[in-house]
Amino acid sequence: MKRSPRLIGALAVLSLSATTLAACGETGAAEPTSPPTTVATTQVTEEPTTVKPTVPPNDVLYPHPVPEMPPEAYEHSVLGAQAFTVYFLETYAYAMSIRDAQPLKDIMLPESEFLIAVTDNIDWLNETDSYYLGYHFNDMVVNGTLQGGQHPEAEFGTQVTINIPEYTYVDGESGVQDVVPAERYLGAAEVVWRDGWVVSQGDFVEYSEVYNE
Repeated sequence: MKRSPRLIGALAVLSLSATTLAACGETGAAEPTSPPTTVATTQVTEEPTTVKPTVPPNDVLYPHPVPEMPPEAYEHSVLGAQAFTVYFLETYAYAMSIRDAQPLKDIMLPESEFLIAVTDNIDWLNETDSYYLGYHFNDMVVNGTLQGGQHPEAEFGTQVTINIPEYTYVDGESGVQDVVPAERYLGAAEVVWRDGWVVSQGDFVEYSEVYNE
């Protein structure tokens, strides 16, 4: 069974249109950012193999710089929340690629439904020796930020457009390789300030489900 790195939930910021975000006066264009990763459930091309795959080392699974929190993400401000959200999304792609939830656990509330689901997904990847190759995020752009969120302490919810290049899912049990075409997604996070930003909830959805372009 193929597990998807994409997680769909009810994070309100994902249903916001560009017009709504602009009307709130808190849109913020971010510099395009590199690295991260989610999973698209679009058309795949299966390439059966006869040899059970061996899981590559981390530098092959994620041949990009390890995400580092930028200075702006330490600020208790809307711009700080946006920078931290981009960092969170980069960290998500990194964690999924190396099959280790710890980088996300370090920046999320432990009771987050998103974190629990991601941890379960990563545990399954490790149990079955399955993995993703080439999974990362490109050209991340902040669409906007709104105040509040589902968590009682949430200060901001930020929406980010993400481009995901083509990547491959390798099923460790069958050896089948699924090639997932490039896709455009929206990522979002709600953040809480506790002497520094922490993510209370995160989510992903296909760009076309929100924006008709």
